[in-house]
Amino acid sequence: QGHTKGIKDFISVLMLYKENAADNIEIAVKKALSSGAGSSQAVKHILLKFRTPEMVSDQRQLRLKQ
Repeated sequence: QGHTKGIKDFISVLMLYKENAADNIEIAVKKALSSGAGSSQAVKHILLKFRTPEMVSDQRQLRLKQ
């Protein structure tokens, strides 16, 4: 069952590419993993926060570091 959940989470993240920029998804995945939250729900939550002004600033800073 854990294996199946992992596959479903992976597919959920892939589906995010329909409505989000690839750069934003990559940053959201990195943020989720670095905070210990490795679920697709965490990635979705972070993507929603990208729409707030403070996250836009964080997003620019992350891109500059790469």
